[in-house]
Amino acid sequence: MELSGSRGTAHFIKKWEGDTNQSYLKMVDVKKVTGATSITQSDDWVVLFAIECRGLEPVSWMPKGDFNARTAAGTVMV
Repeated sequence: MELSGSRGTAHFIKKWEGDTNQSYLKMVDVKKVTGATSITQSDDWVVLFAIECRGLEPVSWMPKGDFNARTAAGTVMV
């Protein structure tokens, strides 16, 4: 989605009542992360994604059911 008054984009945009600026969240590339992530890494910390937030502060993430992610480059995270 396009940010108003900007050439940038974001994956989630929220305009709070009484605020002149948009708040947004966008997923960004994580450097040095390659290959697929699997259940065999369940005891390790594994980067799934990175986000840039302006005017928002995520406090939790709760994916439901089976969760698979595919990066823009085509890497599959199961």
